[in-house]
Amino acid sequence: MKTQTRGPQNDLLQPFVGHWKVEGYNGPTAPEGSGERVTGYEVFEWLEGQHYMIQRFNRQMGSEKFVALGWIGYDAQNKTYLSYIVTNQGYMRIYSVDVEQNRVRFYGDFERGSLELSEDGTALTEKWE
Repeated sequence: MKTQTRGPQNDLLQPFVGHWKVEGYNGPTAPEGSGERVTGYEVFEWLEGQHYMIQRFNRQMGSEKFVALGWIGYDAQNKTYLSYIVTNQGYMRIYSVDVEQNRVRFYGDFERGSLELSEDGTALTEKWE
């Protein structure tokens, strides 16, 4: 089987690669745990070949632990980004995704979210509603 060619769409995900500390509070419109403290980590790394980025997170939100594994990638045939995530609580989510320079937005049937890098690339802000 012939390997697909990477495109510039894949390169837009590169700034998110890394190990990120998660610390903050859920906002008032959070799908669960409004106002609760959230701590943990999030990791983004390339799958070999750099066509898909693997996403892992481990978070403590109040008394609940959330662990997830997923991927983000560009579907060249349909000219769109997609994300697929499964969690320790039995949830499976599929998101359509918009990727811009230093920002990723997720649109799902149950929630929406965004990741945004600071201008210097040292902080990642995450919001879900």
